[in-house]
Amino acid sequence: MTMDKIRGLQSVRVSKEFLLKKLKANRAEHEKTYFEILEARHQKVIEALKAELKKAKADKLYKPFLNLPLPENHVKDYDRAIGMLDASLDKEFELTGTEYDQYINDDWKWKEMYTTVSGTYMPQK
Repeated sequence: MTMDKIRGLQSVRVSKEFLLKKLKANRAEHEKTYFEILEARHQKVIEALKAELKKAKADKLYKPFLNLPLPENHVKDYDRAIGMLDASLDKEFELTGTEYDQYINDDWKWKEMYTTVSGTYMPQK
């Protein structure tokens, strides 16, 4: 038996207002950091291309290689959840532990890869 089951924390009821507030704040933070990562990536691309050009000028057989992945923009994930909440007539919602982590703690399935890509371009906070 898990600690969640022992303590009765398999799910939690939250108000629509609380949930919307958290989702909107998480969305705003995601959008802000997405554009910061994009700008940092842009600078890295320029630096890498300059270095690649220098190598190419020195070696006619040089094969350029750039591995600079784009960050994924997940604003639509937030917008979908926010839109569904706005449309709902319910005033309270029951969230599972996974949903709580996702909507309240901003820990989505895609978050690990997003953090990895962002770390390529920006120091971690």
